[in-house]
Amino acid sequence: AFAVIKDDVAPGRLFLSGVGEAVHSLSAGFVALNGSKVKTDAEDDSFDVCFQYTRVTTGGGSSVFCLQKPFWPFGYTLEMIVTVLQSHGWSLAGGPIFGDATHIWTCLVFQRTASRKSLQKILSLQKKMRVVATASSAVATKSTGRSAVG
Repeated sequence: AFAVIKDDVAPGRLFLSGVGEAVHSLSAGFVALNGSKVKTDAEDDSFDVCFQYTRVTTGGGSSVFCLQKPFWPFGYTLEMIVTVLQSHGWSLAGGPIFGDATHIWTCLVFQRTASRKSLQKILSLQKKMRVVATASSAVATKSTGRSAVG
């Protein structure tokens, strides 16, 4: 899953792709934090959804009258995004920044977290593959008199 915060170009908007059913939970989280004005649309065809009125960062204008950095992230909003996606099986994997001298877009990259059941299935398949490899090595050694390994 991929999230982009483009507050310098599109204030209050969070663009997401690949989160599937988590969109509904994220929407509920944004409404709880920012009120009923939060809405979703397909503003940018590069992404599956765009949340509007999210207040992910302080915005660009807030630094003019105070010592706060522009576009500084709000911790509670980021915590909600990460927590909701984690509850849907995604874990935060990285946070690259893209852009140029005038526009900087912070991104969040999420990877699918394997469930315990999935991990057990993978380990079981690996064990079966080792058994098959050992058996075929034994058959090759028996038929040729030489070890199949190196």
